[in-house]
Amino acid sequence: MVFNWLFGTKTPKPEPVKEEAYGIDFRNSELPAEHKWKKWDKTNKNQAVTGVTHRLDEVEWFIGGAILAEEKGQGRYGIHLIREPSNPYDENAIQVWGWLNEPENKTQIGYLTKDEAKSIAKDLPPETPLSAELTRLFMPESKIPWIGIKILVPKIVKATKFNPATPMQKEFYKYFGLKLPKNLSYEDAEKFLYEQSSEMRDEWKAYEDIFEEINDPETRKDLYGIKKVSFSFYRSIIEELKKDGRALSELADDVDLVIDKAIELNPDIELKE
Repeated sequence: MVFNWLFGTKTPKPEPVKEEAYGIDFRNSELPAEHKWKKWDKTNKNQAVTGVTHRLDEVEWFIGGAILAEEKGQGRYGIHLIREPSNPYDENAIQVWGWLNEPENKTQIGYLTKDEAKSIAKDLPPETPLSAELTRLFMPESKIPWIGIKILVPKIVKATKFNPATPMQKEFYKYFGLKLPKNLSYEDAEKFLYEQSSEMRDEWKAYEDIFEEINDPETRKDLYGIKKVSFSFYRSIIEELKKDGRALSELADDVDLVIDKAIELNPDIELKE
């Protein structure tokens, strides 16, 4: 029965799961591969999925399957967000779907809150892809289930020539020792980046990826145990590692080398227990 439930195409009600297993923090839910995602600044906290009491069978199926996948170390589960402009009660409505084993094996488990959907409609173009990261499930017996997610958007959201360059775009100029143009726009910075050589872009991608990984709030605190790293300090860390003969491609595959050098250069950056 468990085999058919996990790997079949139907969505039967899951086998009972012990009550104490129904409260779990998640970090392994899969994200779509076609976009590089980031947590949307306005939703960099747990968002509760609403409307779950109207879909208790579907919610129990998803929670039970996600917990089982997590316990087995499979990580084959995730969240889809689907806009519903035809909703008769709220044209900004966004459905929340949960999937197990493969994205096609999914069911709707609720909605984003009305305020959250309104904020997204106001601040993001309707064509902006959306996704979500599952962060928390809680479903004790005879109580209302709670599903926590963090909303994600593509790392590069369409911008106009009137948007100023981001701090990361400005860092590109500083890292490569280039003069930073006055009043640099997002659009001009992106154009300049893609005019550079493939070797330069590859080096920058590794530099950017490492910086984002070591400054992700959860990874930085829980995995590496360090304080937030500024651009200037990060730049000095990389410069020292390059003097040691380390290439950025090597560092991207072994971020612990960056963390060790950061602590070596500034022991105070390490979090104290």
